[in-house]
Amino acid sequence: MLRFDPLSGDYGPNFFGHAFNTAAYLVNHPEFGWVAFGGNVKSAGETVTLKPLDSFRRSVYGASLGLWLTLDAGKFQTVELNLKTGSVRVGFDPADAFTPTARLRIEQPAQVPGIGKYHLTKQLPMERDTFAIKLGKQTTWIELSAKP
Repeated sequence: MLRFDPLSGDYGPNFFGHAFNTAAYLVNHPEFGWVAFGGNVKSAGETVTLKPLDSFRRSVYGASLGLWLTLDAGKFQTVELNLKTGSVRVGFDPADAFTPTARLRIEQPAQVPGIGKYHLTKQLPMERDTFAIKLGKQTTWIELSAKP
């Protein structure tokens, strides 16, 4: 019903808080290794793979990179980090009737020593301060790399 419940605050401020803050977080913990919150993580050789499983799949934060990826449209399917090169591959869900284009924002709110500024390896159009990524019938991939 999305009306305010005076006892718990549920379906009003609490739902907004969840919707506004939900994301998948990837952390390289010194004791536990690669850990994901809001998703599953798998490490194999030089590649760490995050599969976001939060309720929206529109935000991913890589704490070890200081990299914040958000979508205004579309959904993340997979985010892969290459430990050797520092590059990041991002896979998006296929297009549907309502979402033919993903709209990606790339931010780095944390400055991590030894990590440069991330940018797309392929030129994509900018629309409404986002990168417009045309989605296909299969997973659409883009790659990010960091400038020192």
